[in-house]
Amino acid sequence: MKVQGVIRRFDDLGRFVIPKEIRKSLNWKEGTAIDITVKDGKVILEECKLFECEVCGQPVNEEDNFCKNCGKELKNNG
Repeated sequence: MKVQGVIRRFDDLGRFVIPKEIRKSLNWKEGTAIDITVKDGKVILEECKLFECEVCGQPVNEEDNFCKNCGKELKNNG
């Protein structure tokens, strides 16, 4: 389903709603992480995979298994 031509206004906090039809066509559900970039004057929204600390679940870089706090604690206890 291709949906286009939908107009939304920003609220006073700078937010707007991506219409349900568009979210559904992209399979974006509550909690989906979205990378927001600007290229050639256009805003690009892309789903991105989050990597989480194996101990506490905080977001980490792809190459890391643990966040800084858990990594320090494991190093001190290990």
